[in-house]
Amino acid sequence: MIRNRVEDFNAQKQSPRVGQEALFLEQIHISLQKPFPERCEDVRRMINELSIKDLHVFYPHLLASIFSVIPNKGWALHTPHSRSLEGFRRFLGPHGP
Repeated sequence: MIRNRVEDFNAQKQSPRVGQEALFLEQIHISLQKPFPERCEDVRRMINELSIKDLHVFYPHLLASIFSVIPNKGWALHTPHSRSLEGFRRFLGPHGP
């Protein structure tokens, strides 16, 4: 009986985090689909504001988004749009976003 209570308590503790994580991943997905300048701004804001634990979740999604090999996905760095590339260069530059 005590074991069931402990399991119920653990399940209740985990449920909100699972929901929060799904919401967090959805927020990441939405931010990475925005137009380039807004995307850079959202990424900059997330890097500055997220906890280390959340950054650990965020970085793989960010890198997959930037360097995606799937057509029409990613940041299209192989196409020469001077304004976008300049913004990206500033974003990744030594002074940061």
